[in-house]
Amino acid sequence: MLVTNRFLFTLLVLFSCASPHLMASPHSALTDRVFEKSGLSTLVKEFPAMIKEGMKASLQQHGEHSITDINRLESIIDSSVDTEKMSTDIRSHLAKGLNDQELTRVLQWFESPLGSKVVKLEAAASSADSFQKMSEQALSLQKKFRGTPREKLFNKFDRATRATEAGLETAMAVQRALVAEFTRGTNIDGDYNQLLELVEANRFMTRGVVGQQVFTGYLYTYQTLGVEEINDYIRFAETPSGSRFFRVANTAIQKALLAPSRAIGKKLFDVIGKKPD
Repeated sequence: MLVTNRFLFTLLVLFSCASPHLMASPHSALTDRVFEKSGLSTLVKEFPAMIKEGMKASLQQHGEHSITDINRLESIIDSSVDTEKMSTDIRSHLAKGLNDQELTRVLQWFESPLGSKVVKLEAAASSADSFQKMSEQALSLQKKFRGTPREKLFNKFDRATRATEAGLETAMAVQRALVAEFTRGTNIDGDYNQLLELVEANRFMTRGVVGQQVFTGYLYTYQTLGVEEINDYIRFAETPSGSRFFRVANTAIQKALLAPSRAIGKKLFDVIGKKPD
């Protein structure tokens, strides 16, 4: 799956080879294979680094916090993001949301030559280093592909994978979770309500930022794919099984991010919320 945003930025430790697959149900084993072959496992492992990059960039942009604060924030993220639990939660959500037939069809596509190629490209693009390169190349990529069939396919791709939609809702949910826990330390209800209103008021702006990130990610990640290969990916995402997979996976990712977001928000108050007397 495409990395849909970097607020978190929009993801496990690979399922151990020593895990008792023989004791697992066929449905559970099938879910585990889809989780790994679809690239979700790789995405989850990158979550801590992605969240660090996003928050560090935000702090540095405002220039209000020291290197010490940034280092402490990174430590908070390390102690708050449990990728093993997140991967378990995502697998559980996939198992509940997809039946055996859907899982089998999805697995067949991701194990196909094109599916495997797509997963490798998405895995390579999900690292923190790639995020930096993506940001640096954003304007040149847009200029390079402006008016091309590849650019014109983006809206169709975005609708099929629900990338911007999922990225927006995940970003909003994460921000609400952060606000709820961060303001709990103030014991002032007004702080929470005001910040929540600000989050909601910024929905349109957030959508624009997420949409731009998804577009840049699309151009960067799939630049070595041919236009017909992108079309084939879109056709898979538009099938009943593919569409169901993207819907369930996007929701699973959003839900899995809420617990670490709350944990980060709870600890964040001690780092940047308290002001010296």
